[in-house]
Amino acid sequence: MCIRDREQAPLKSSTEFAALTEIDSHPFGNAMMSYIQLHLQTEGPIEEINALLIKMRDDLLREKDSLDQDNEHEKVICSAEIQTLNEDLKRLNQNLADTNERLRRANEDHEDSQRSLAVVESALDANEKKITEGERIRSEDQTIYSNKNSEYDELIKALDEAVDLLTKLQSSGSFIQISGDLNKIKEKMLKHQATHTKFMNMYTPVIQALNQLAEKAEPAKVQQVFKLIASLRRALADAKNEESFAEQKAIQDWDTLKRDLLTEKANLHSQKLQLITRVEGDKSTIETSEGETSTYTSLLDNTKSSLQIKEGYCSTLKEKFTNSQNINTRNLELLDKLIEYFEKNVNKIKDYIRFRTQAVSYTHLRAHETGRNLVCRLLLEKKK
Repeated sequence: MCIRDREQAPLKSSTEFAALTEIDSHPFGNAMMSYIQLHLQTEGPIEEINALLIKMRDDLLREKDSLDQDNEHEKVICSAEIQTLNEDLKRLNQNLADTNERLRRANEDHEDSQRSLAVVESALDANEKKITEGERIRSEDQTIYSNKNSEYDELIKALDEAVDLLTKLQSSGSFIQISGDLNKIKEKMLKHQATHTKFMNMYTPVIQALNQLAEKAEPAKVQQVFKLIASLRRALADAKNEESFAEQKAIQDWDTLKRDLLTEKANLHSQKLQLITRVEGDKSTIETSEGETSTYTSLLDNTKSSLQIKEGYCSTLKEKFTNSQNINTRNLELLDKLIEYFEKNVNKIKDYIRFRTQAVSYTHLRAHETGRNLVCRLLLEKKK
């Protein structure tokens, strides 16, 4: 036990100690009262109690100053860190907005490039079809020309052979010797007569003259056939020359058109390669922008989380400082009241101590330690 039981004179009503009871109801005040009680019951000097209370008040005042300084320091740090996080949020939001804008433009460019590429590919297909169709038509026209040219050559050759036969007829006077060859020539003429309809009026007289000549080979009739064959031959040669000129013109026109088509094809192919490069570039930009968007979104989420944690930490710290300051202020108020009692009305303190006297163990006193453990430390020193 830390005290001795002593009989005391009867005390007045506890209502007289309302102010002291209020101090005693506070944990810190109760610890002080328990110390004062122990000190008085062990007959310690009153001056020691007053000196201790004053020392504790000085310590609490220093603690208050330290709390104020720490609070201000932490407030500055919290404010700076929260400001930095808010600036980071603003910067990241701007970066995200810029990246999303780049992504939007890249997607638009990608769509435009794909549309342009489709147009160029369609133009290339059309160009290839024009070249293929032109080659087909040119080949067909060339075949037709070759066939016509062969016919002209065959007829002209037949007419030249007829002239040779008629010349022999004039020399020998015997139609029997050339009649077989003339019939072959006549058959060739009849074969091609339907093809060369524009020369119908020239074919018919020659064939008729040859038929008449077969009935009676008169010199006058031979001369007439010579003239008719010569006229037909000139007409066929002129027609052949016209066909040759038209063919050369068609070849030149096709060469020019084909050259233009090949130039167009080369240009379209170059545009296609450029557009393919653009499309690939757009894809790369899109992938990069999407990656940056994901990164900035993640950074934003992390920064927001950090800001919430920091604001929560600062709020908790502020609350902690506020509570500590309130406790410190309350403890100072209690000490000031006790010091005032010791300076002005120490007898009332003694009366109150007698009123609250009870068995107080060292363990009981330990239960009323202050944050700085001043009471128990002093108690231990007292026991020594």
